[in-house]
Amino acid sequence: SNLASADQRTPTLRTPVTHPTDTAETPVTPGALARVFGIATGVLFLLMACFSFATPQGGSPDEPAHAMRAWAAAHGQLDGPASRSAAGTIDLKVPEYFADLEPRLACFKRVITQTPACVAPLPASDPLVTGHSSATVNTPVFYVLTGWPSLFLQEAKALYGMRLVSAFLC
Repeated sequence: SNLASADQRTPTLRTPVTHPTDTAETPVTPGALARVFGIATGVLFLLMACFSFATPQGGSPDEPAHAMRAWAAAHGQLDGPASRSAAGTIDLKVPEYFADLEPRLACFKRVITQTPACVAPLPASDPLVTGHSSATVNTPVFYVLTGWPSLFLQEAKALYGMRLVSAFLC
């Protein structure tokens, strides 16, 4: 009777029953990896697209320089001569919209208390003017790829199109 009471008090250790698919050694299929990569890429693109539309035109620190370079590269200007009037930049023939982005931002750029509402609307213009771009050392391949929306979109629409292509490529 003493032996029976001791057995009742001692817990028994049991080996858990596992299914072959429950192990950590289950191989991951290429299809599952592709799905995870596709979903992650889609989510990141959507986040970058939202940021692209939330940021004012020319609102990021060097966007005007890169936008000018992308427009120029997509239109056949893969490089430009060193500027004589703005040190460290190249001269590119671009629409006035892109050349004037930088000067128009002075009212809110680096002023945390000012909203972009102070920027006057950019007038529509067709003439090409000389713009100064500091985006001088990067390969033109990226700019050709990101600038192609400017072949069929104008001004702000082209800028937003280039932002979306850049978001997709990044």
